[in-house]
Amino acid sequence: MNFGALRVLNDDVLQGGGGFGVHRHENMEIISIPLQGALAHGDSTGHTSVIRPNDVQVMSAGTGIMHTERNHSAHEPVSFLQLCILPATQNLLPRYAQQSFDPKTWKNQFGLLVGPKQQQQGNLWIN
Repeated sequence: MNFGALRVLNDDVLQGGGGFGVHRHENMEIISIPLQGALAHGDSTGHTSVIRPNDVQVMSAGTGIMHTERNHSAHEPVSFLQLCILPATQNLLPRYAQQSFDPKTWKNQFGLLVGPKQQQQGNLWIN
């Protein structure tokens, strides 16, 4: 079930109009990375957004959060990666962040997009 702190690594494709209905997570750090298309997100903290390629979204489920993901398009598929990481500290308040990254910034090199804390200007962090 786990590989160290990595709980889940999903490579999902949702057809037009498809999605995952409202479901609950707790004590989980969830990272969503669209590869193609657009993913619509909504959660019980009131955050709604559309995540597109070059965007990364992090959601700390902490004490518990209800959320849904749906294909933003009625016709085109959306392809995305979703990682669930076990948190270092349990039962924190839910938190949400999303950021766009320019892939040209790291042409032919690695770049830190998400880490355990904000280690450089502009990266997202998880617990």
